[in-house]
Amino acid sequence: MKNIICALGRFQPKIFLIMGAVLLLNGCSSVPPAPTRGFLLKNAAQLRGIEMDYDQLTGRVVLQRAGQKAHAFIGNNRAWIGEEEVLLTEPLYQSGHDIIVPDDFKEKVLNRMSGFVYGQQSHDRLVVVIDPGHGGKDPGARGRSGLKEKDVVLDIAKRLHRKLKKEGWDVHLTRDKDVFISLEQRTEKASELRADLYVSIHANASETPRVNGFEVWTVRPLESQDRKEPQRRRNHDIFFKRVEMEQNNSKLERVVDDLMYAYKRGESSVLAEQVTREVPKDLKLENRGARDSGFFVLRNTLCPAILVEVAFMSNAKEERLLKSEDFRQQVAESLSRAIVRYVNAL
Repeated sequence: MKNIICALGRFQPKIFLIMGAVLLLNGCSSVPPAPTRGFLLKNAAQLRGIEMDYDQLTGRVVLQRAGQKAHAFIGNNRAWIGEEEVLLTEPLYQSGHDIIVPDDFKEKVLNRMSGFVYGQQSHDRLVVVIDPGHGGKDPGARGRSGLKEKDVVLDIAKRLHRKLKKEGWDVHLTRDKDVFISLEQRTEKASELRADLYVSIHANASETPRVNGFEVWTVRPLESQDRKEPQRRRNHDIFFKRVEMEQNNSKLERVVDDLMYAYKRGESSVLAEQVTREVPKDLKLENRGARDSGFFVLRNTLCPAILVEVAFMSNAKEERLLKSEDFRQQVAESLSRAIVRYVNAL
C-alpha cells in the first residue's frame, strides 16, 4: 500500500487525484465505464469502504465513512455532504431492491468521501479551449445564401473568447483564422494545454429545411474499440508525460484514465444541462436538448467537453439569424453566462 501511495506522488494536471486511486487499486485493476443511465450505489459504496443505510419509509440514503457523512433522497437530484449541498444531473431512483444514482454521484459524493477529489484549480487559473468547427478547405454546412458554417462559428468563437477572457481565465482558440485544423490537432491542443473545459462550436444542417433549434452534445460511454484508438493513446501519452507520478505504470494509468473519463462524462452532462437550460431561452430558439455521441473531439479530449450546434444553416429563418452580427454576439454572451454559472457552481 505504501509503495502505491509513493507511486502516485503529487498529481497536478489541473485535476487533483488524492489517495482515491489507492483505494481503487486495492483489489481491482480498472474501473469499468459508467453505464449510460447510472450505476448501483451499493456496489460503488462497498468498493470505496463506505457504509450505506437506506430508510424505505422516508426514501433517505445515508452514507458514512471515517467520520464523514452524506445523505440523499430517492427522487431528488441533490445530495448533501455534511452541510454542503451538491447538485446532480439526475435524481436517485429505486429499481427493485437496488438504488441507482447518476454518473456524477460517483465523482461529486463517493470519491470525495473516499479521499479521491476531482475538481478544477482555482477559477482564476481555469484553462478553457474553444474550438470553432471546420475551417480552410473544410467549409462545413452551407446556407442557401452561400453562408458558410466555418465563418459563422469562427466569429462566435472569437466573441466567446473575448467574453471568457474577461473572467480572468486562460482561454485559447484552436484556430483564430480561416485555416484547416485536423480533428487530431484540435484534441492534442487541449491535451497539451491541460484544458479544464473544451467547447466546440458548430452550426447545424438538415435535409429537411423546416428543422430548427439549438442542441448540445456530450460524450457517450467509451467502447472497447475507443480505448485502442490511436489518437486517444497519443493524447494519453501527452497527458501522462506531464504529470508527477510513476511513469509507465500501466495499471495506475488505466485507473486514473478511467476515473478521469467518469469525471469528464459527469461534468460534461452538468455543463450541457446548464447550457441547454439557458441559451435557447435567451436566443428564443427551439430547445432540442442535450444528447450523447461518439464525436471524435468529444471522445478524445480528456476534460469535460461539449459540442454546441447553435442553429440550423439549412433553415431559412435561422440562416438569417446566423448572418446577423447582433445574433452572433447574443450567442457568445449567452454561452458565456451559462459557462460562468457552471464554473461558479463547482
